[in-house]
Amino acid sequence: MGKIAGSARNAATSSRPCEILDLCPMAGLLSVGWVQNGGSGCYVSPMLNRNPPIAGVTSSALDLIGHTPLIALDRVHAGPGRILAKAEFMQPGGSVKDRAARAILLAARADGRLTPGAPVVEMTSGNMGAGLAVVCAALGHPLVVTMSAGNSPQRARMLEALGAEVVLVPQVDGAPGQVTGSDVIAATKIAQQIAAERQGFYVDQFNAHEGVQAHGRLPARKSGSRPEARSMHGWLS
Repeated sequence: MGKIAGSARNAATSSRPCEILDLCPMAGLLSVGWVQNGGSGCYVSPMLNRNPPIAGVTSSALDLIGHTPLIALDRVHAGPGRILAKAEFMQPGGSVKDRAARAILLAARADGRLTPGAPVVEMTSGNMGAGLAVVCAALGHPLVVTMSAGNSPQRARMLEALGAEVVLVPQVDGAPGQVTGSDVIAATKIAQQIAAERQGFYVDQFNAHEGVQAHGRLPARKSGSRPEARSMHGWLS
């Protein structure tokens, strides 16, 4: 990082303008590229919130969670009425679990169960872990997830790429690609144990009422605020 940081300092003092190449709100990073003395480089630095807001640019991935578009399934259902699908795959973490992850962690920070910088621990098979990784990166918390060894290696690598520490738990009675209830219970117990040992916050997604509320109310409220959804007669999640 020393060489990169040095190049960045040179770029910052150069008379040639820098060009913003990429914005990664999930990690809260700003990637700036420049050309100097016939060469080029890339500098990644933490995004600073002291800059004035810019239309169309968010300062945190938290602001992106929940704002997924509605898609009309007119080719599937020609009428009467219309069927609208909420594109939850466009969440920063790739699924509807982002909503629960944000709601649970913000509530825990607000009431003191999650202190600044404290680790977050949870059992996951993939989606909730991805949502937690996004939120933890934005809020500055390390994330530890336990996962049954029966889950695909790709899921573990995905979570590691998002910054999580992944602990694989040996299966009890399942097989690779076939995770049983006993396997999930075993991974859950290890998560609880790690949370206690590291004095972290155990998410407990299946029993956290904030997660239930996020799934039950937030999608409908956000969709209902849009003109095309004001006459919606039903919602299925």
